[in-house]
Amino acid sequence: MYSLLSHGWILNWREKRVANIFEQIVDIAVFAICEAYGIALAFDVVEAVRGGKGADQIWPSIVISIFLIAFGATFPWIRKNTSNRALLFVVSLSSVAALDRFWFRGSFGFRLTFAFACTLYALKKPMRFALNLRRDLDVYVMPRRLTEQQIQSIADFLGPSPTFSVVIKSDPRDEEANRYAGQFQIALSRAKWPVERNADVQAPPLLLNADLHISELGKNNKPRDLDPANILRQALQKGDVSVSGGGAVMAGDYRLFLLVGRRPLEVRQPLSKFKELRRKIIGRLLGPLWRLNFAL
Repeated sequence: MYSLLSHGWILNWREKRVANIFEQIVDIAVFAICEAYGIALAFDVVEAVRGGKGADQIWPSIVISIFLIAFGATFPWIRKNTSNRALLFVVSLSSVAALDRFWFRGSFGFRLTFAFACTLYALKKPMRFALNLRRDLDVYVMPRRLTEQQIQSIADFLGPSPTFSVVIKSDPRDEEANRYAGQFQIALSRAKWPVERNADVQAPPLLLNADLHISELGKNNKPRDLDPANILRQALQKGDVSVSGGGAVMAGDYRLFLLVGRRPLEVRQPLSKFKELRRKIIGRLLGPLWRLNFAL
């Protein structure tokens, strides 16, 4: 028991260490950028003083330089104190106004860029709400379905392999499950696999569970050199279709069943190409850091 608790504590400690490392990286990056610009402005002020410019011409640069240096030094405190978000917004807006007035001299391009950035920020929450609503509908409400790409992926995987007869079974009273089963029939038929539809809910194997299952009858008499159930499972994985489980009865003639049960409460959605690419990039970037953290 102690070892389990200590293991959980170590995992939690490592997760906190990773979060702390990212926070430190952000703090260092903001500090470096602000200090670099602030010191550069300070050097400009020195050059302006040497050039004989008056205080009325150099004071805006002095104010902006001091602000950037102070903001970079105090950014960790501002980030940790969530109650200071309003102060951070006011300070940021003031700095943008100062840059527009004294640095860019009322540049139309700068103002247009700032207006565009503000518009994107204002639309961020409505867009996120709409995307989350769409995702929740797909996960909890919308009927299951196979896309044309998934059907073709399953057919392409099964095409070169030996063909086996598959019995697709679904409850005839469940319209959603019957439609979903029909899409699997299309994928298997496209791969030249014989398909039989079975609607007898009283005959084994029974449709007791939700989602998708692969079941075998007469497993002792299946082909010795091949595993049809495993081939079918790999094909479904290739098409990004999750199989919840499976079962087998040893006696009898061999038959392979694809059981399409009722829709589960939550349906896992296949990742889009953009999300797959983002996951690969994040994995490549964070993999070395995660391994280093576990090594520590």
